[in-house]
Amino acid sequence: MNKIDFYASEIHYYDHIYPVWLKLDEEYKGNFYVSEDVMKNRLSAKKCSIVGLPNDNICYVASYKDYQMTKGDVIFAEHGIGHNYGNRHSAYAGGRNRDRVVMFFNQHHLSQEENNKYYPNVIGKIIGTPKMDNVKVSKIKNDKPVVCISFHWDCQVCNNTRSAYYYYKDILPILAKSKEYKLIAHGHPRGDWSIYNKLGIEYYDSFNQILQIADIYVNDNSSSMYEFMSLNKPVIVLNCPLYDRDKNTGIRFWKYVCGKQVNEPYKLHEAILEQIRVPEMYEDLRKEYMEELYPLRNKSSQTAADYIKEYLDARVRTV
Repeated sequence: MNKIDFYASEIHYYDHIYPVWLKLDEEYKGNFYVSEDVMKNRLSAKKCSIVGLPNDNICYVASYKDYQMTKGDVIFAEHGIGHNYGNRHSAYAGGRNRDRVVMFFNQHHLSQEENNKYYPNVIGKIIGTPKMDNVKVSKIKNDKPVVCISFHWDCQVCNNTRSAYYYYKDILPILAKSKEYKLIAHGHPRGDWSIYNKLGIEYYDSFNQILQIADIYVNDNSSSMYEFMSLNKPVIVLNCPLYDRDKNTGIRFWKYVCGKQVNEPYKLHEAILEQIRVPEMYEDLRKEYMEELYPLRNKSSQTAADYIKEYLDARVRTV
């Protein structure tokens, strides 16, 4: 069968693979399986997907979690910006236990190098980040600068995947009272961010909305900071005492820090004001990282679809 199934168990995985589905010719489309949560929260899923788990047909996924739910061959797309923590955790490029992968789709050369290192016999292709294809910056001007603060969920893979929320939480009510800017909030999809309601800070579940309305993005460790940066919009990066400064594992820690770093909660307000006063600060750095971390901009989805078609056609010829 010259078709490929797609599977996404979580919304942020769906957002990475749905643009590729749109570009794939109908003759190559199998079933698009999703969880009930994805079906409930993505209108587009109602038009193309069914709730369920993939069978043993070749399947396209964007996470190790979803890979585990497959039974047959897999085309594995690395999601997010390509974080790596140097421990070969299965969730990140080069991770263990990906033995049924027949092709890796990598965001950039860094992920490609990791997967090539540990899976030298598996095809690797650089496709960029389909999720960010055709995302445009809103031209609406805010009455005063809108600053979005966001934290990663408290993932305990290692110290550098932990959330910095607990270190900065006491400063948030103070920032929310600022007259110089409006503070809003976002958070990694796996976190419980009902805390912002108690603080009187407006919370946005959709990062697409944040991309459009926020002028500055404040974040500890998430692919979202790079997505915001990729629109040439300023990012302020939060560090905390948990983070290991003796380990350099590539993106975020510590080579690709894409904006001003803040190490102490009491310094965050002034860092925000400084970025407002000098919006072009770190612009050259942002542009440099955009070129390296977001290749094939606006062409990623079509590139991935073309590679899938090429692979499936070759697969039929060898049967």
